Amino acid sequence: MAYTVPNSFTTSTQINADEIQENNDALRNYINGGVATSDISTTSNWVEAKHIMKGLYNPIINEYDMELGYSCGSPVFPFYHPGYFGALYHKLGGSGRGAVPNTAVDIYLRHPAKVFFYYTLSPRPLAPDDTSTPTKTLISLRVDGTAYNDSQNMFTEQIEVNNSGHAEEPIVSRYRRRTYSFQWVGDLTEGAHTFELFGQSGSTSVPLKFYTYSLQAWFN
Repeated sequence: MAYTVPNSFTTSTQINADEIQENNDALRNYINGGVATSDISTTSNWVEAKHIMKGLYNPIINEYDMELGYSCGSPVFPFYHPGYFGALYHKLGGSGRGAVPNTAVDIYLRHPAKVFFYYTLSPRPLAPDDTSTPTKTLISLRVDGTAYNDSQNMFTEQIEVNNSGHAEEPIVSRYRRRTYSFQWVGDLTEGAHTFELFGQSGSTSVPLKFYTYSLQAWFN
């Protein structure tokens, strides 16, 4: 049914706070599941009922339930970053790559959809000593286990510059403050899917800062 305002106000009439709250609650309930197919204009194909998203967020497990399905990240993110990566998980030069801890995002699609997924993450590889040859950290995206080579980014250790003035002293790497960001767009089938970062590192410790992602899905 169409949305109707429970309370209306006229000029020079005292406004009651409870009535304003009732109007807000009615609008919230309508947007969050009350929109009917008959409420949507059919004069032009600008939207269909399946595109109206009903959202419910569960902060305990960091889960967002939408009409397109479930979107879940790690429920144990630390306050400032999702954790650490490094040679402990998968050493640079080894066979294959290891999963970057606490960066996987799982979704469940109730229907096939075109999905837009965007990652942003700032790795900070740390060097234990000054070095003129800082080691590398490689990170890339996998969707349902499939690697995408064009998503790979490289980061080098965050080294310090000595003040001796000698010509052979190392300089700050140009990669020391890079941000990993990548957008993946593709068609996914109905069911469960996983977005996950994989990589290798020559650094023992790589703090992961400013982690965020965005997700959109449109039914086919």
